[in-house]
Amino acid sequence: MKCRVSKIPLGVGIYQHIQNLKFLDRVTFCTSVILLILMGFVVFPNTSTKDAEATITQSTTTLTLSTSTISTSLFPNNATGTFIDSDPSTISVTTNNYTGYTLGITSSDNTNNTKLINTKDNTLYLSSISSASTANEFNANNWGYLPSKLNGANNTKYQPAPTTTSTTLDATNAANSATNTYTIKLGTKIDYTLPTGIYTNSYTVTAVANPVTYSIT
Repeated sequence: MKCRVSKIPLGVGIYQHIQNLKFLDRVTFCTSVILLILMGFVVFPNTSTKDAEATITQSTTTLTLSTSTISTSLFPNNATGTFIDSDPSTISVTTNNYTGYTLGITSSDNTNNTKLINTKDNTLYLSSISSASTANEFNANNWGYLPSKLNGANNTKYQPAPTTTSTTLDATNAANSATNTYTIKLGTKIDYTLPTGIYTNSYTVTAVANPVTYSIT
């Protein structure tokens, strides 16, 4: 198993006049393959046998992110909140693994903390949305993320913050020499009651090669 790790900033900056919304995340690039070798033979009396031989080459899976920081500006102008979303970040994946890969997302720590927390006062935060929502369905001072795919299907709704249980964005079943691309962006609705500051959290995106089973008889 080979892993490449890259850290990318995710959060929301709230200022008195212009609020900056930043997409911060920790992206873990992992390539792995599980090769299961099943070898069977039957020995009969007075019968010569030969050992079965196989050469196994480790597959390669690569994952890249188009930008390290995504930002936008926002000026909340009413008590019910103003919605803003970031520009999308593009995720690119290739693999030569025969059974494809699984793309997933999880929280980057073990606390299942789903809030975007103020960097200077951890009692201040943006709460995650509680269920899949459109932009019009957000409550004030909530946030969510919008992946282009969810469980292998096209997705058009913002999702609750990732947890320590991996959420599958996509799963393929064959090698792809051509790049598969996905997008993720951040959305939040903020009203002017939220104190100024930077609100952050992080999550992990992984692309893991699916297991390959070989049977030699």
